[in-house]
Amino acid sequence: LFGYPISQAEMETNAAGDTVLTQWFERARFEFHPDNPEGQQVLLGLLGVEVLAAGQPEPGVTLTVVAENLAFPLHASLGGDGAIYVAEAGTDVDECVVVGEGEEEFEFCFGLSGAITRIAGGESEQVVTGLPGPADVVVTAEGEMYAVFGFFGPPEIRDMFESEDVAALGTLAKIEEDGSWTIIADLAAYEGDVNPDPTMVDSNPYSLIMDGENFIVVDAGGNSLLQVTPEGEITTLAVFPPRMVLAPPFLELPEGTEIPMDSVPTTVAKGPDGAYYVGELTGFPFPVDAANVWRVVPGEDPEVYATGFSAIGAIDFDSEGNLYVLEIASGGLLEAEMAGPDNPDAAASAVIKVSADGSTQEVWLDEGIFFATGLAIDADDIAYIVNLSVTPGAQVVRVDWPAAE
Repeated sequence: LFGYPISQAEMETNAAGDTVLTQWFERARFEFHPDNPEGQQVLLGLLGVEVLAAGQPEPGVTLTVVAENLAFPLHASLGGDGAIYVAEAGTDVDECVVVGEGEEEFEFCFGLSGAITRIAGGESEQVVTGLPGPADVVVTAEGEMYAVFGFFGPPEIRDMFESEDVAALGTLAKIEEDGSWTIIADLAAYEGDVNPDPTMVDSNPYSLIMDGENFIVVDAGGNSLLQVTPEGEITTLAVFPPRMVLAPPFLELPEGTEIPMDSVPTTVAKGPDGAYYVGELTGFPFPVDAANVWRVVPGEDPEVYATGFSAIGAIDFDSEGNLYVLEIASGGLLEAEMAGPDNPDAAASAVIKVSADGSTQEVWLDEGIFFATGLAIDADDIAYIVNLSVTPGAQVVRVDWPAAE
């Protein structure tokens, strides 16, 4: 699975600054963490993270780390107070169950190690901890905090756990001042009842914004864009259809065979025209340059606004109405999994500027950010990027780039 070993097992310092027993393989880097719970002692991180993190930004671009050692951060958003808020899904596990049978069997785990981090004035602080896997967060001008809690699969999986807190997975909730939460809408249950695609029942609320009093939610598992009222009423605004794409060669199917690929929307932003813009990751086989940004006007069919992206993680608009698209891995997710010392750029992220006239320009070269999942642009058009998201050295970087010609 991971190739031949290319180093002896020896002590190395990883991106988080921890010295751990490490061994390199052709396509993997393993770390031994003996103090972790059973089943989590050998970690497979993003390959070559130390090599990748050493990349230098393009001339004229300034990178400043404003938060680090985060626990699986996903999305970032601009709060009503002008600060940047980051949703940390967390990495510690409290309970696991086995789902499925035979070759379809997998382990589904749950924990309360999620957090919300606030970034302001170049400093960061965890303002809420003990959350069940937040994927995105919104903070209003009045200081009210809302989050979507991620999930994976049909809602009945939650019934397999002993913990009552698992009921929060797949929901939109208000985060109270004491760190507790109040569920506003059960999005996973909506997927189970309505299944807007309609394909397999699979819910993963992943991105959140507010528009007036209503919440706009991307369900990555359900391939849908949803509206939730303050009372918890859920409406489907758009469904993003699957596409047929060429099967990758390693599947060894007859040449020219096509397979279905899900949309997997991952991010939503409201545009200056009042429409919603949705970026998609795409599903397997994650082809390069196949991800779209959709434009959604409620009551109308969604339309493709821009295309030619790879594995979109987040989008946001600047003050002039330009759209910025963050690619998690500009070379495609399959290539990113193969990243290592010999090909570190395989996991490089990129930011693409889409102007109002539809023209595109890469404003961040494939250096300096890797496996980045979140993007937020503040009122001064300064970008904040969730960088190295899946690694022990996960961070948020402030990016000051020169104005495009």
